[in-house]
Amino acid sequence: MTGTPEKPETTASRYGPRPAARLVSYYEFDPEAGVTCGACGWKGRAGDGSREYHQELFDTSCPRCDRMLLIISYPTDYEVRAAAAAGNLQAVEDLEGVERADAYTRRFDAVELKNAEQLPALGGEDLKFEWDFADDGEHRWTLIRRNERIIWRELVPWEGLWRFDEVKDLLKRRYGERFSSLTPTPASELYLYGDDLGASTRLSTN
Repeated sequence: MTGTPEKPETTASRYGPRPAARLVSYYEFDPEAGVTCGACGWKGRAGDGSREYHQELFDTSCPRCDRMLLIISYPTDYEVRAAAAAGNLQAVEDLEGVERADAYTRRFDAVELKNAEQLPALGGEDLKFEWDFADDGEHRWTLIRRNERIIWRELVPWEGLWRFDEVKDLLKRRYGERFSSLTPTPASELYLYGDDLGASTRLSTN
């Protein structure tokens, strides 16, 4: 039986343009919604796709051919508030976390080291400091120690390597060439590095 011969697959057809993944806002994403893969034709629920999580978004891909179908960005604080005001139940639940984070930021700003002159006068040369951690049951604190003396205390941020560098710079300004190092203690490493697996390789103690 004769017929039209099947067109052979080419490099261009294999790797050429495919339907782009659809951008969806966080509160528009519905795991029960139907989706169709434009590459292989698979049809199913959005929640049945394979997911990959990133810092600012997650995506869902076709479980058959792995073509990306949806890109869902995590909401900003503004988007959480707007969705909550519109009556989105998930946003109303998320709003509590946003408000809690805002309150923590206000407390952090109130007690953070802002200028070198806030640090005490210290005698001696080759000043070595420790970046330590303490939890008093109500708040978690970063402690800056010189030997056993705590010379500064402020609220600890998650993944606080950026803050470590800021405080180190202030120590250098206050103590000049007498500053030798700022070294994190093992107790401080969880909040200092957080989920950033490469953070420890970027840390400089002097």
